[in-house]
Amino acid sequence: MMSPILKEGLLKMKYCWLLTHLMGIDKNVNHSFITLILKKDSPFGLDDFRLISSVGGVYEILTNMLLSRLITLVDKLIRECQFAFILRRQILDCSLIANEVLDYVRRNMLQGVAFKVDFQKAYDTVDWDFLEFVMIKICFGNRWCKWIRPCMPTASISIFVDGLLIECFYIKRGLRQGCPLSPLFFYVVAEALNVMLSKAVNSGLYNRVVVVGNSIASVSHFQSF
Repeated sequence: MMSPILKEGLLKMKYCWLLTHLMGIDKNVNHSFITLILKKDSPFGLDDFRLISSVGGVYEILTNMLLSRLITLVDKLIRECQFAFILRRQILDCSLIANEVLDYVRRNMLQGVAFKVDFQKAYDTVDWDFLEFVMIKICFGNRWCKWIRPCMPTASISIFVDGLLIECFYIKRGLRQGCPLSPLFFYVVAEALNVMLSKAVNSGLYNRVVVVGNSIASVSHFQSF
């Protein structure tokens, strides 16, 4: 059970944020903590550690509230070539379809090139202004952008070193691990790549694979997480 005082404070913060847009996210609320845990017993370098990040409970409540709105609509905004973390889509479908396409190419002795690209430190390189730009381009409303905008500049991080917290610092870009909205925001940013690849196909720089079976389907690229 939530105490009446805490409940009243959370409701007040929610209404100020969602309805008036006058209140940003307090820096103490929008704070996260980072620590490293071992991947194996005898570490030799940074690759032998896994970074764990956690956000505060109040921030998680607010962003989960936004996530519940976004998740019901994102499948209409994001192209079908993206699969993970999107309602009514399965990440496994990406691997299954890719496998079937490659099998079709081999069986029919078609010429083509297939390659896999990995996003290196994908979350860390997301530019906030570009995220908002893409959101506007794919028809996110002005109110939604106003809800998201306060989440960015007040974000700060503290790191545990030998069990003690060092002085916090503010981040200038990137999506934080532990934030409920981060996976979907990354897919919003990646939508720009999908648009560029689609334009490359339409301009004739490369061709889709046309799969002929019970129906005809054309495939150029997929994205899983």
